Amino acid sequence: MTTPSDQERWAAVVAARSELHRVQADFHQDAADPAGVLREALRGNVGGQATALLYLGGLSRDAAALLPELVALTISDRFHGYARAAIAQIRRDELMPELEPLVTQHLESGDDYEYWRLGDLLAYLQAWPLLRDLVQRALADADPEVREAGRFYADEYAVSLRTT
Repeated sequence: MTTPSDQERWAAVVAARSELHRVQADFHQDAADPAGVLREALRGNVGGQATALLYLGGLSRDAAALLPELVALTISDRFHGYARAAIAQIRRDELMPELEPLVTQHLESGDDYEYWRLGDLLAYLQAWPLLRDLVQRALADADPEVREAGRFYADEYAVSLRTT
């Protein structure tokens, strides 16, 4: 048996990627309950979560319905960047009214880690009014680590927080 050449290996990569796109398009166009399937995947094993997040990062039709799961994943170590990218695909007029109560809910019982992760999300989305609320809440918190997060975002995004 001969070892495949670099060109043959690359051709296999291209063929696999093409097949992935074809199957994703079929799912996108023909699935009866795509949000339900994706919700289950986001709550499931690592492989399912990663695949769902990559899918949602490219096709945003179902991301809005999955916002609670996506916000929860922005707080995770493993998938925060992918979850943040999927959230960013949601139209702002749909996103902002739904995002505010989710962020507030997480902050009510959150520790400094949640403040940092949610602050990163809000800055990434340029959701300045929500980031301003996070900063105010953090600066008033009894936990010095939470206050540190608040000071960071207040300093780092001072201009944006003042002008919105």
